[in-house]
Amino acid sequence: MAQMRAVDIKNGTGPATSLHITSLPKPTPSPGQALIKIKAFGLNRMDLLQREGRYPVPPQAPKTLGVEFSGTIEEVNGDGGKEGFKAGDEVFGLAYGGAYAEWIVVSVRMILKKPEHLSFVEAAGVPEVSESC
Repeated sequence: MAQMRAVDIKNGTGPATSLHITSLPKPTPSPGQALIKIKAFGLNRMDLLQREGRYPVPPQAPKTLGVEFSGTIEEVNGDGGKEGFKAGDEVFGLAYGGAYAEWIVVSVRMILKKPEHLSFVEAAGVPEVSESC
């Protein structure tokens, strides 16, 4: 099975010094999902609180942190949704977790095409912040 690098937390929670790089299986998309090569991910207050064990994690969330991301679609399992997403599309979006990694799998309903005028770094910071304004 193909592997990827991801940020993990020693003992599940802790300070920033508990973060380290680990190897995990590369995810595969289920129907209605896209596999995205991460180019950038957001870091916000929720991530910090989750790392410290002070923010409830949704039951379906992977243990890898990170909910905001941007990247390039490598594979779509299914029709790509109403947007017609396909391999090669530059996107940004929101996930239950897992963005602190090389790849992420998310529902095509949770991504948007990245505007050309935004860098990957800028786009990765949009989802959570724009919804909290």
